[in-house]
Amino acid sequence: MGRFDIDRLLEEITAEAETSSEKAWWGAGTFLVDVGPTAEELVVRLETRAPVDLVAFYRRCRSVQLPDVGNGIFVHPLEDVVDGNRGQPHRVTGRISDDVVAFGSDGGGARFAQRLQAPNEILYLPPGVIENGVYLSDDSLFRPLAEGIVGFLAWVLERSRHPEEGW
Repeated sequence: MGRFDIDRLLEEITAEAETSSEKAWWGAGTFLVDVGPTAEELVVRLETRAPVDLVAFYRRCRSVQLPDVGNGIFVHPLEDVVDGNRGQPHRVTGRISDDVVAFGSDGGGARFAQRLQAPNEILYLPPGVIENGVYLSDDSLFRPLAEGIVGFLAWVLERSRHPEEGW
């Protein structure tokens, strides 16, 4: 995983969003891949609690908003992730138990989070109960989604190319 993989995938996601048939169909589709340097002090704060590849992503991109892909795919702004995502989980229990960094959502109540004990794993957290920052679920949809941030971005790109396939 390198910064070039992240940069390449962000460029492809942006290009796909710009030419999306779903966007053209709805006519007013909006998207934002907010690429650019982030405030270094926020990145330093993230480094103390997040896997290396998530930090590398946020060094290159502030957020991703793709509301026209399925229910939507959103990578939350760094400020929200550093501040604990205001009500987002910091731990998951059930089918998988681990500390996590929640960094995104799908517009339908599900979340995307990166494990800390197995940092190469991005989890899909379907809508569920969060008590005191702990996500509780035995739902079969609560599962690993991708390998690391590069795998997640590749998944986002694939979903933007084929939004009808769902999760």
